[in-house]
Amino acid sequence: MLGRVCFDSQDASNEKVYMHVALDDLPRAERNQFVRLTNAVGRREQHLGRVIGGPFFPAGQGATETAPAFALMTVEILGELRTGRLFATNTRPGPQSEVVELSGEEVQHLLSVSGDVLLG
Repeated sequence: MLGRVCFDSQDASNEKVYMHVALDDLPRAERNQFVRLTNAVGRREQHLGRVIGGPFFPAGQGATETAPAFALMTVEILGELRTGRLFATNTRPGPQSEVVELSGEEVQHLLSVSGDVLLG
């Protein structure tokens, strides 16, 4: 697991969520990577996302003057994953939803590409 979806703030939108990332997991968290979000609220649907911002290091919430407690990253919601395919969605993952990075093979399957194509 890469991180968990944060509770919404006043600037919440339908297109993106913020993800808490433990500092130990930060080397695995990169912008432009694809992630799968499993909704912790409701029917546990899965969403496809792409990390588009961060890492950000908020003050407070366990941070000291010299060390952050965790990092925040912005994830754009691209749609809902069903049977390995991407569909439009009218929902978004709720707080505490798990965020997992997709493997290269999963991205190749999702984008229907193969071979020696350099992605990213």
